[in-house]
Amino acid sequence: MAFISLIIAVSGTMGCIPVYWQLPNAVLAGSAAAIGVAFINSVANLAGFDAPFMLGALKDASGNFQSGLWIIAALELAVGIWILSFRKRKQID
Repeated sequence: MAFISLIIAVSGTMGCIPVYWQLPNAVLAGSAAAIGVAFINSVANLAGFDAPFMLGALKDASGNFQSGLWIIAALELAVGIWILSFRKRKQID
Protein backbone atom coordinates (compact mmCIF):
# COMPACT_ATOMS: atom_id res chain seq x y z
CA MET A 1 0.00 0.00 0.00
CA ALA A 2 2.84 2.41 0.80
CA PHE A 3 4.44 1.75 -2.58
CA ILE A 4 1.18 2.45 -4.41
CA SER A 5 0.79 5.68 -2.44
CA LEU A 6 4.33 6.67 -3.39
CA ILE A 7 3.61 5.99 -7.07
CA ILE A 8 0.49 8.18 -6.91
CA ALA A 9 2.37 10.99 -5.12
CA VAL A 10 5.26 10.99 -7.59
CA SER A 11 2.87 10.83 -10.56
CA GLY A 12 1.02 13.87 -9.25
CA THR A 13 4.20 15.80 -8.60
CA MET A 14 5.77 14.97 -11.96
CA GLY A 15 2.50 15.65 -13.77
CA CYS A 16 2.52 19.23 -12.49
CA ILE A 17 5.95 20.09 -13.87
CA PRO A 18 4.86 21.12 -17.41
CA VAL A 19 2.14 23.35 -16.01
CA TYR A 20 4.53 24.77 -13.42
CA TRP A 21 7.06 25.91 -16.03
CA GLN A 22 4.35 27.83 -17.91
CA LEU A 23 3.69 30.14 -14.95
CA PRO A 24 6.54 32.63 -15.52
CA ASN A 25 5.43 33.16 -19.11
CA ALA A 26 1.79 33.58 -18.06
CA VAL A 27 2.52 36.08 -15.29
CA LEU A 28 5.64 37.87 -16.60
CA ALA A 29 6.58 39.19 -20.03
CA GLY A 30 9.83 39.54 -21.98
CA SER A 31 13.05 39.62 -20.02
CA ALA A 32 11.14 39.44 -16.73
CA ALA A 33 9.95 35.96 -17.74
CA ALA A 34 13.57 34.91 -18.32
CA ILE A 35 14.51 36.23 -14.89
CA GLY A 36 11.53 34.39 -13.39
CA VAL A 37 12.63 31.10 -14.95
CA ALA A 38 16.21 31.66 -13.72
CA PHE A 39 14.95 32.42 -10.21
CA ILE A 40 12.78 29.29 -10.15
CA ASN A 41 15.73 27.21 -11.35
CA SER A 42 18.03 28.71 -8.69
CA VAL A 43 15.56 28.03 -5.88
CA ALA A 44 15.04 24.47 -7.14
CA ASN A 45 18.80 23.86 -7.19
CA LEU A 46 19.15 25.15 -3.64
CA ALA A 47 16.24 22.99 -2.51
CA GLY A 48 17.79 19.96 -4.19
CA PHE A 49 20.98 20.61 -2.25
CA ASP A 50 19.40 21.38 1.13
CA ALA A 51 16.52 18.88 1.18
CA PRO A 52 18.64 15.76 1.85
CA PHE A 53 20.35 17.50 4.77
CA MET A 54 16.99 18.63 6.18
CA LEU A 55 15.51 15.15 5.76
CA GLY A 56 18.54 13.59 7.47
CA ALA A 57 18.36 16.04 10.38
CA LEU A 58 14.66 15.31 10.85
CA LYS A 59 15.35 11.56 10.71
CA ASP A 60 18.03 11.93 13.38
CA ALA A 61 15.72 14.01 15.56
CA SER A 62 12.62 11.82 15.22
CA GLY A 63 14.08 8.39 14.47
CA ASN A 64 12.20 7.89 11.19
CA PHE A 65 11.69 9.48 7.79
CA GLN A 66 7.97 10.05 8.28
CA SER A 67 8.24 13.52 9.83
CA GLY A 68 10.45 14.79 7.02
CA LEU A 69 8.14 13.40 4.37
CA TRP A 70 5.13 15.05 6.05
CA ILE A 71 6.97 18.38 5.98
CA ILE A 72 7.77 17.96 2.28
CA ALA A 73 4.12 17.10 1.57
CA ALA A 74 2.95 20.14 3.54
CA LEU A 75 5.36 22.40 1.63
CA GLU A 76 4.12 21.06 -1.71
CA LEU A 77 0.52 21.63 -0.63
CA ALA A 78 1.28 25.18 0.53
CA VAL A 79 3.06 26.05 -2.72
CA GLY A 80 0.21 24.54 -4.74
CA ILE A 81 -2.30 26.73 -2.92
CA TRP A 82 -0.03 29.75 -3.39
CA ILE A 83 0.25 29.07 -7.13
CA LEU A 84 -3.54 29.01 -7.42
CA SER A 85 -3.53 32.65 -6.33
CA PHE A 86 -1.87 33.54 -9.67
CA ARG A 87 -4.87 32.44 -11.72
CA LYS A 88 -6.22 35.10 -13.99
CA ARG A 89 -9.50 36.53 -12.81
CA LYS A 90 -12.31 37.13 -15.28
CA GLN A 91 -12.98 40.82 -15.76
CA ILE A 92 -16.55 42.00 -15.60
CA ASP A 93 -17.31 44.74 -18.12
